[in-house]
Amino acid sequence: MQKQLYGRKAGEPFDAAKPLLEASTDSDAEQYKSQFKPLRLQCHKLTGQILAASRDFAACETEFRAATENFPNEAGAWDMLARILDIQGKAAKAAKEKVETLRKLNNAFGF
Repeated sequence: MQKQLYGRKAGEPFDAAKPLLEASTDSDAEQYKSQFKPLRLQCHKLTGQILAASRDFAACETEFRAATENFPNEAGAWDMLARILDIQGKAAKAAKEKVETLRKLNNAFGF
């Protein structure tokens, strides 16, 4: 339980800053806006890794599902979810298909 709290607390400053960044018209804020997504995804990833290492796979799945809800167009978020579903022996086909689709789109458009 304590591991979940620390992991979730790591992402709170990013979540609190997001509305401020989105509302900002300051040119300096553009740098921070571009860094929000990778940093927040990293928080999801690290929290999930801590939970998985402590064998709390259900909480890890919840964390990775939150990542896919926050970033539905990020292949990395769906890949994390697919991996933990595989580990748990759950159906991961839809998540894996989403990963492949997003990667193809990213490659096609040069992202």
